[in-house]
Amino acid sequence: MSRWNVVTALLLALSLALVGCGNDKPSTSAAPGGSAAPHRATAEVDVATARKLIAEGALVIDVRMADEFADGHLPMARNIPHDEVGARAAEIEQAAGGKDRPVVLYCGSGPRASIARAALESAGFTAVVNGGGYRALRAP
Repeated sequence: MSRWNVVTALLLALSLALVGCGNDKPSTSAAPGGSAAPHRATAEVDVATARKLIAEGALVIDVRMADEFADGHLPMARNIPHDEVGARAAEIEQAAGGKDRPVVLYCGSGPRASIARAALESAGFTAVVNGGGYRALRAP
């Protein structure tokens, strides 16, 4: 198993333990403020906040597998499976027009989007959020 696969597997296990598989409404956790470090958006947001970011022009990435994406997705979403996000960070940066544009990630219920968020933050993206699950984000 490659080093990247081991790291991905560990991050997935940790994310599943912390986030839970069936939660379509991730908890809100604010980034620390008041420091000289670059501003980071909240890591996980409620559905209303994710929808607002999308309406304001955030890049939207569905991190589910291609077959899940084919079964239904948000109309403006690009499909980049969670395990490819780190390797495709340059492509995402180009699509976003830079690393500071808000990026909303979503999957089936949140854990894979959390893994993808960590990969993008490691690549220097500063406004990445886990929007949670597809069912919660799609129009009621």
